[in-house]
Amino acid sequence: MTNGFGSLRPRWAVTLALTATSLAFATSTNASTAFLGHPLALSADSHGHVWVAESDAHGVVEIDPSTGAVLRVVAGPAYGFDGPTAIAVAGGNVWVASAGFTGSKGNASAARLTEFSPTTGRLIRIVDLKSHGVQGLSELWPSGSTLWVSASMGNAIVELDVRTGRILRVFRDGPIVGNSEPSGIVTSDGRVMYVDQGQTRIVVRDVATGRIARTFTPQILARAPGTSSKVPFYLGPHLLAVTPTDIWAVCGAGRHLPTGSVIEIDRRSWHIERSLDAVSNDLYSSSQVASDAGRLFILGGPVGTSRGTRGAALTVIDERSGATLYVVHFLRLNGAYSYPRGLTVADGRVLVSDAGVNSIIVLSPATGHIVRLIR
Repeated sequence: MTNGFGSLRPRWAVTLALTATSLAFATSTNASTAFLGHPLALSADSHGHVWVAESDAHGVVEIDPSTGAVLRVVAGPAYGFDGPTAIAVAGGNVWVASAGFTGSKGNASAARLTEFSPTTGRLIRIVDLKSHGVQGLSELWPSGSTLWVSASMGNAIVELDVRTGRILRVFRDGPIVGNSEPSGIVTSDGRVMYVDQGQTRIVVRDVATGRIARTFTPQILARAPGTSSKVPFYLGPHLLAVTPTDIWAVCGAGRHLPTGSVIEIDRRSWHIERSLDAVSNDLYSSSQVASDAGRLFILGGPVGTSRGTRGAALTVIDERSGATLYVVHFLRLNGAYSYPRGLTVADGRVLVSDAGVNSIIVLSPATGHIVRLIR
């Protein structure tokens, strides 16, 4: 394994430039269950069904990826949804995060977690994180009897007991208060790991004690533009994925690195085993990452560049070889601009939520070919 950027090329690319007749569409027979509020985060339950948080419709939709059927819509004032941004199945129930944010004159929106039954849709509880001084909820990560919450705009991570709904601990990082921007949270082997974007580092905490076990700032050797020698570059991680032996960090672009990159870190030695170039050239604004059966799925939204709008792609990497297996481009879908936001792997399928066209795209994980579009 090397520490330099690889020169791996993609085996194939799948481009979505679809017409109305190019896919078998799966839509609900009930018009009221259509996606109207920009589908965002996705999470699969033990039955292989997928729960979709709609950021603008203030509701949650249950779908069956195998048939494309819309099974349930959970909404209403009683659930306290307020622009849901994250969703997870933990302790047998569905948890939804309403982000909350702080305006210039104080709290303008409440940050809360809503728990409900996936079987009946019955509301179980609402947990107020605003009372704990936490706003800007961004990601959820279930781990046994606990649920971890990252608040990228609230500069904190939260540990919650899913059996009682009680907040166990709130961690805030950094010598500069309010400048940590945690994201990319994962757990493994008694540790919780997340990206501290504000200080461009990966933080590893011991779950039992809550103490920081170590921090890690990824660095590689690469050739600077116009030079022949390699110099050290610090990478800006913002997403993490965990596998049995490694941590995969998805890093953003920088002044000398015009596109994003992916690095493989041995979680025992914390040495960089490989650094992979962004073969798809579309890792500008990666927003989600998932792993399944030796494949790494990286989803990014569109960005504007000097060459026009780019990105909006799913890049799939073989974790063993580091080769790019395929790239699916979503930039234009049925004549409309796509904005892929959510990603999950469930029941042998890859699901991507596209807020630009209010649809869920179901793909084959082996080939990237489209199975159906749910809207």
